[in-house]
Amino acid sequence: MKLQQAFISETGSDYGNFKIIGYSAPGDKVSGGTKFDSKTTNFTYTDEGSYSTANTAALGTKKATWTAKNNVKLNDCAISGSSWTVSITKAGADAAAADAAVFTSEVTGTGCEELTPSFSKIGS
Repeated sequence: MKLQQAFISETGSDYGNFKIIGYSAPGDKVSGGTKFDSKTTNFTYTDEGSYSTANTAALGTKKATWTAKNNVKLNDCAISGSSWTVSITKAGADAAAADAAVFTSEVTGTGCEELTPSFSKIGS
């Protein structure tokens, strides 16, 4: 989020994909995935944004930008239907350029939030 926030403070109105903000997700590139998907033993990481040819998108309504999905069962957290997601939304009109975006995070899947209890506080 810090890389994304820095990029937004420079553009004032756009957010960027993993490459343009300088983020490399952990693991190895996923064959056949998007150019920014990567995979470790436990997780697959995805850049969820829809970007222009300039690798940017305008801030607007809530849009998922980063997702991790587990590849293996993690304690009580099943593989199917589980994910950790960070979304971005344009802040109100009175926000300064450095605060132009609001980040929210969400954990889905039974037994998954207990693995990362502070994840849902990201962006708060």
